[in-house]
Amino acid sequence: MAMVTWEFDDDIYCMLTTHDRFGDERVTYHELSEARTVPAPAGDPGPGTPAPGPTAVTVKIHPPAEGKPPTVYFDGHQTIPFAVLKHFTDLVNADIEARAT
Repeated sequence: MAMVTWEFDDDIYCMLTTHDRFGDERVTYHELSEARTVPAPAGDPGPGTPAPGPTAVTVKIHPPAEGKPPTVYFDGHQTIPFAVLKHFTDLVNADIEARAT
């Protein structure tokens, strides 16, 4: 599991990547959401760390050898700025290209 965060227009967004294995099949999920700040532990003077909020977009990717195209799911109740969606798709595309080599 890995998480990447970035800021856009004073909001923090994150991409959470997870890898699941179902028998011999390995599936990668990339999830885009706004980040929520987790309260800092007691005695920590710094700000809390970001954590994923409700998922707005999920991309499901199968291994290249399976020949299955990525599948995209959108939450119909959330809106994401185009620039954020573009950054997310660039990150997902970079991951797909890295796995294909």
